[in-house]
Amino acid sequence: MTLPVIIIVVAVCVALQAFFAASEIAIVATDEVKVRAESERGAPVASVLSALLAKRDRLLALTLTSNNVATVIAAVSLTAFLHHEGTISSYWAAFMLAPITLAFGELIPKLLALRDPIAFARFASRPLRILAVVLAPLLYAETLLSRALRRLVGVAPEAESVFLTREDLVRLVRRRTSESSAADTDAILPAERQMISRIFRFSRAEARKAMVPLVRVEGVAAGTSLSQAIEHVRSEGFSRLPVFRDQITDIVGVVHVFDLLQAPDLTRPVSEVMRPVSYFPESMPLDEVLVALQRTGENLAVIVDEYGGAAGIITIEDLLEEVVGEIDDEHDKAEDFVRIIDRTTLQVMARAPIADLNERFALGLPEGDEYATIGGLVLERLGHIPQPGEKLQAFGMTITVTRSDLRAVRELRLTLDRPLRSDLLRRR
Repeated sequence: MTLPVIIIVVAVCVALQAFFAASEIAIVATDEVKVRAESERGAPVASVLSALLAKRDRLLALTLTSNNVATVIAAVSLTAFLHHEGTISSYWAAFMLAPITLAFGELIPKLLALRDPIAFARFASRPLRILAVVLAPLLYAETLLSRALRRLVGVAPEAESVFLTREDLVRLVRRRTSESSAADTDAILPAERQMISRIFRFSRAEARKAMVPLVRVEGVAAGTSLSQAIEHVRSEGFSRLPVFRDQITDIVGVVHVFDLLQAPDLTRPVSEVMRPVSYFPESMPLDEVLVALQRTGENLAVIVDEYGGAAGIITIEDLLEEVVGEIDDEHDKAEDFVRIIDRTTLQVMARAPIADLNERFALGLPEGDEYATIGGLVLERLGHIPQPGEKLQAFGMTITVTRSDLRAVRELRLTLDRPLRSDLLRRR
């Protein structure tokens, strides 16, 4: 074997190593969701790549096997050539080939592929597909061996590789907006980050966190006449009214404004036109409440406590607001639970939801199963209904009761140990 031939052989092997090394890193870094979306839009190359990524473990076995074959061929060829030149010279093969392979067969191609992994994956998809068909028996055997080894070390063979877990996404959306480059058009916008956070919170929250508490529910007694119910709807502005028997904790149905308008005799009681209502426990997850309401076609349900009494009501609108924020209609009165005094002081209504305060001001207040508002948190920590002027020093702030009565806390002042960030002051 002459010198020009051995140079060509080694160069071809290093080029193959570079191709397979770049393909390996591109496979690992490629976003399968984007590829699948391109495939659904009809891109032919994306369809090929999507099919390959569906068996990612076999694809990685293909690149690693091919890379090793190229390395072995280059090492054997160079060693044979040097051995022909002299017995001692063959020992230099490893020292000559290692830096070339490391630089041009591994580091440089992988760094280049990382600059745009999807683009390189598209380029490599067709050659890899052809090679996968040619080496199918070998890859099948390697896959079986890999699964056996995974089972041996306690990893489930059927476990799929997860490149972005739920926890990863949560950490991603919690990153501060200032950490994202303004030029990065793919960055998650603050509104999108907020909605994603709410979606994760929605799947964990219980019905008691989104319901309208009974003390704020407007209802009518079952014996109320239709004409009186119409006047009630006109004065309060609600399209649906819970109907109760004897007392508000015993809600037996719901009456819709359309049912009232279509009733021929307005002297009849609302119990004759009311509709049945569903009952859900306070601990029922919000996503299950939503599915149940979708299944029954209802817009309002009653949330009951452990004794069967009504604790509040929940509507489809309440569930949607847990994800998209407040939805105001022409009858809603604009109300802000928080007034910013300065960078370290907030005046807060006691019924302000803790989740909303944490989301808006990054306060880090603890959320509990027995309360959903900051007033509930204060009652839980103090153990009694506080008088105006009482203070609670905790959570990196001083919470001062500014207004309360015999039954509940009404208003609080939060004095923060650290000033709020400028971006949080601007957020509304």
